[in-house]
Amino acid sequence: MEGIDNNTVKERLIQLCSALNIRSSQFSRKIGKSREYIRKISGEIGSDVLRDIHYLYPNVNLTWIITGEGEIFLSTDKSTSNDNNLTIYLKEENKELKEEIRRLIQGNATLSARLELYHGNSAEAAG
Repeated sequence: MEGIDNNTVKERLIQLCSALNIRSSQFSRKIGKSREYIRKISGEIGSDVLRDIHYLYPNVNLTWIITGEGEIFLSTDKSTSNDNNLTIYLKEENKELKEEIRRLIQGNATLSARLELYHGNSAEAAG
């Protein structure tokens, strides 16, 4: 039965290390992070880390790592489902990042206009 794991990403990564019979420091180094990566993780997990985990451990259920839903490992018939879930997750993250970039560009334009106005007013006051 597939249930929902209410643990944090950090706790799930520790469970994964235990299931893989590897120390968290070794796992962290294998995925290209510092030895303390798992110990210090405090929130969400990035797409770069998920990609590296998927590359090294394709049978690990990335949805489980992200959300706690399902099982730690995929059955062989679910491996394509893992790819689809990762694709959906990355597309959503990409959408959010594009929206953030749009907001930052708008904010930059507003600040640039205010700066020009400020410089214009300063020049008038001086002249």
